[in-house]
Amino acid sequence: TKYNKLSSQLVHDSDNDAIFKVWSEYLSYVQLFLQSPIPSDFTVLKEQLHLCKIHESLVTNQRNALMYKISIDSSMIRDIDVFKNKHVEILKHLVERQNEIEARIDAWEKYRKGQFSLLESIDDIEREKSLLQLKQIYIKSVPKVKSQIEEILVRVTETENEIVQLKSDQSKLLNFIDDISSSSLRLEFTSVHQRLANIRASLETWAGY
Repeated sequence: TKYNKLSSQLVHDSDNDAIFKVWSEYLSYVQLFLQSPIPSDFTVLKEQLHLCKIHESLVTNQRNALMYKISIDSSMIRDIDVFKNKHVEILKHLVERQNEIEARIDAWEKYRKGQFSLLESIDDIEREKSLLQLKQIYIKSVPKVKSQIEEILVRVTETENEIVQLKSDQSKLLNFIDDISSSSLRLEFTSVHQRLANIRASLETWAGY
């Protein structure tokens, strides 16, 4: 915001050489920003997206202001064309970077949503399992208990399908996150998967019994 005000004041109060100098310095700064690696962390991605939008707005708005202000004479036509082309190229790369950042943010949000849903499903299954009367089973209640176990096993199968989907969503994250985050994600996934597998094994043991 401060730079926008400063450059707007510059456009109104300065000559063409000063405008070109300051604005070219800013474009060089944006180019350096575009050359930096796109982050993988969700929070930093959100910050980068915000920064991209600020740069896009500044480059677009100030280009329009500059083109309106600068009086073009024959000696400046070539410089103006180079200047315009530089703006266009930077805007193109800013949009490309925004699209990639948004795709990564979407991947993170989809994975987190799926993970939250999966953990909720497993918690529900464990609550249902804890309500089963398994410590002392009377002969006459065996059919009922077995039916309850089978119903919970159906829920387990449905939740296993959620794990398959989460695995697919995870693979999209692994395409761009760093090795440490990848290892953490895999360990976390394995832990959740094992938790559900243990529930299935326990229920199937009781069903067989």
